[in-house]
Amino acid sequence: MLELDLTILFAGVIAGKCLPIVDAADGRKTLEEVGFLLGEVRRNGEKPELVQEIKRLATRYGIVTPYTSFLVLENDGEYQRWKIERPG
Repeated sequence: MLELDLTILFAGVIAGKCLPIVDAADGRKTLEEVGFLLGEVRRNGEKPELVQEIKRLATRYGIVTPYTSFLVLENDGEYQRWKIERPG
């Protein structure tokens, strides 16, 4: 059997901003960290520093949480139509 050592990288552009290149393993670690932080909030209540870190990680890596969302619009006209300020 052939074994390969592969690295999968994710990157993209949203609203003209480049997203970081993320190794799949790093992305998994980030998801685990966000999950841990959300568990801390459930166990111990909302603390500003926990919510802030969840928002920071989720925004940077495009993770949907109870504190963040992910919206994709196709063009500037859609942002104008729905009166949504483009992130940036």
